[in-house]
Amino acid sequence: RKKMTAGAQFGWPELQTLPTTRAPWAVVALVPSVLLDRENVGGNESGRQPAVVAKGDASNGTNNVWQIDGIDVTDPVAVGTSAVVFDFDAIDTIAVTTGGAADVTQQTGGVSVNMIGRRGGNKVGATARFYLTDEAFQSSNLINTLQDAGVTGTNRIEHVRDYGVSLGGPVIKNRIWLWGAYGSQDVYSNTIYGAPDRTLYSSFNLKLDARPFAGNQFEAYFMASARERYGDNAEVFKPEGDHVYGRHKMGNPVFKIQDTQRFGDDLYLSLK
Repeated sequence: RKKMTAGAQFGWPELQTLPTTRAPWAVVALVPSVLLDRENVGGNESGRQPAVVAKGDASNGTNNVWQIDGIDVTDPVAVGTSAVVFDFDAIDTIAVTTGGAADVTQQTGGVSVNMIGRRGGNKVGATARFYLTDEAFQSSNLINTLQDAGVTGTNRIEHVRDYGVSLGGPVIKNRIWLWGAYGSQDVYSNTIYGAPDRTLYSSFNLKLDARPFAGNQFEAYFMASARERYGDNAEVFKPEGDHVYGRHKMGNPVFKIQDTQRFGDDLYLSLK
């Protein structure tokens, strides 16, 4: 049978070594036939989620589906985008599929993005990170030709600060495992009008895995993410833009409980 879909899968080594900005959509842009509506250079566009479109998608990206551990987190208002923000180091795998309209196993004819979160194992492990992009490390591309044409400014980066921690390991070896992480980003740049454009991200993840008896696997997952932005929708008549933030302090929480029982090699029952 001819395969009617296309796509790619990126594991932990690729996510940590590919020279992209630290955002899932930057990785999605590496998939053949997928286009983004903007170029993110050094993090200058990390404060906004781009529109993602696959070649041949007549919906122009509104049919896209975003998932975390199989949970649909697609925004019901800004259709085709994700309703939550992600801690990049909490993602173990990103699987992207396009052309799903030709395959009944796919939920959408647009781009389908499923992110698999990290989990604990039999060894205790911990990570900590701090990444810094600063104004002092960049040059200016506002050349005289642009200034003569009336361009007065560029969206220069003031700083991008990305930090976080994670910890995971066994509660009962070979039976129960726990993993948790917290991450935060401060993306601060200027608009072309010289006004601040600043976005604050935070994300908390907690995952419990258990194998209480033979053939059974239980998983409980909680994720909370928040986004606050200064300078949204900036324009010439309102260069300061809008202050946009969520209604809840925890942002958009996601909670999942799943239990899977296998009966031999050919049958399983999963409740989620």
